[in-house]
Amino acid sequence: MLVRYWMATSLKTVAEDMNLEDALNLMHQYKIRRLPVVKDGHKLCGIIALSDLYPYLGPHDVSRADISEEEITRLREIRVADVMTKSLITCNKRDTIWDYHRIRYIRSVGQHNQNGDRWETDLFPNPS
Repeated sequence: MLVRYWMATSLKTVAEDMNLEDALNLMHQYKIRRLPVVKDGHKLCGIIALSDLYPYLGPHDVSRADISEEEITRLREIRVADVMTKSLITCNKRDTIWDYHRIRYIRSVGQHNQNGDRWETDLFPNPS
């Protein structure tokens, strides 16, 4: 199975100089948890996840109604580039899902993401 059959083709992105409040608003508006980060309008330079905002809000405060004015002010002062994940694993749409999974597994053995969790979604069990 090729990556192109699984990948999203219509992406919402954020600029690296956008503030965290605007990024959070986009996540809520489109009901998504991750946004690719671009610079110069098109060059991929990172990704920001809803969980990247937990240190500033806490996991229980991510809905718009729960955010205090003080927290909103703080989010406006922090840029996406300051909290985004810069080390990305990318692939080509002509790669197989299995090849992509193996690359992810090899890179993640013994490592955890910023929140201490393993990858959230894996399509296949760990390759042997």
